Amino acid sequence: MRYTLQKSEILRGYRAFSRVLSHGRSLRSGPVRCFLLCNDEQRNTLLVGFSVSRGVRNAVDRNRIRRWMKEAYRKNKELFAPRQGLTQKTVTIVFLGSAKIENSRSAKAQKAIEQSMISLLRELHHQLGGTP
Repeated sequence: MRYTLQKSEILRGYRAFSRVLSHGRSLRSGPVRCFLLCNDEQRNTLLVGFSVSRGVRNAVDRNRIRRWMKEAYRKNKELFAPRQGLTQKTVTIVFLGSAKIENSRSAKAQKAIEQSMISLLRELHHQLGGTP
């Protein structure tokens, strides 16, 4: 498996994000919340978006947290690889970082985000018909 996050995998646009946030299922693990939306429109499409709430007041910190979430997803996306049952669906996921991150400049915060992302990816895989 290649550890890359290609442009074709990234969810873009306000409408796309708001559709997933308003109609998708929600999961939470630590400082990261995940929204999942499955459609039967296209086949074998996985789109992923990353955002951080405005509760994190500093834009530099929001961007840092977003980069950490992208990196954690990129390194661990094999935990949630599309399987046979997902080939007929469009799966859209939005990861939302919250303001509950204590010190967004520490390695401890980065580790907490990575652990939350791993937990969420495993849960998503389990919910979409994968083995636990």
